[in-house]
Amino acid sequence: MSKQEFPVLTNKIISKTEILFEFDCGDLWYREDVDKSEDISKSIDQLKKELPTLKGGKFEKLNLILKYTAPTPPQLDKMKKDGSNKYKVERTNHHILYPLIYGDTQPGTDDHKIFFVDEDLINTDYEFIFEVTRLLKDLKVVNFWSYNLNDGFLATDADQDEYIHSELNNPSWWSQIMEIKENFVEPDENIGEKFGNDLDGLLYLRKNLKDHIQIKFDQIDKEEEEILKKHNII
Repeated sequence: MSKQEFPVLTNKIISKTEILFEFDCGDLWYREDVDKSEDISKSIDQLKKELPTLKGGKFEKLNLILKYTAPTPPQLDKMKKDGSNKYKVERTNHHILYPLIYGDTQPGTDDHKIFFVDEDLINTDYEFIFEVTRLLKDLKVVNFWSYNLNDGFLATDADQDEYIHSELNNPSWWSQIMEIKENFVEPDENIGEKFGNDLDGLLYLRKNLKDHIQIKFDQIDKEEEEILKKHNII
């Protein structure tokens, strides 16, 4: 398959209690220059199309799942050595990315009511994030986190982005993080920007979320924490 054909929607569930969108994103060795942000954006676009029909609903679970395969270093070395460009895909080669999760963490606890949003979604507008929060039953926390590929051999690799970038020839694959310290800038409406930066978007989110819903972050330093407190975001 070509780059333009991914991600492929392989499973969709919309019931009274659950929303699930699951995508096949192909193989990080066979695809050409995979861009993680682009894959996420394309999958988000399909969820956005459903939003008008979902309004008014209250869902206990929501999951956006992207699935990838990738060869291990020994498999990659063998392919380069024998020139076959083929490897046997086993369980360890399968990886999962979860840009959005709600309701799957420790059911019956407060963790069950946390909406996890991957920081790679920062190139997605905050209006979309807010619209999704309105669909979640008993939501207590919107938690921004940085979540890499999970389940496969890369899950234990702290430098997985570097491996995907350099060894698997995907220079456009990088994880993104929020830039809370940056100064406010005017959004460029000519290219569809609605927010000047992440702090601008977070202020929009805080203004529109109900007061009892907290916003939390897994990876912020002391200076970022002070900025967020100054603006009453946390």
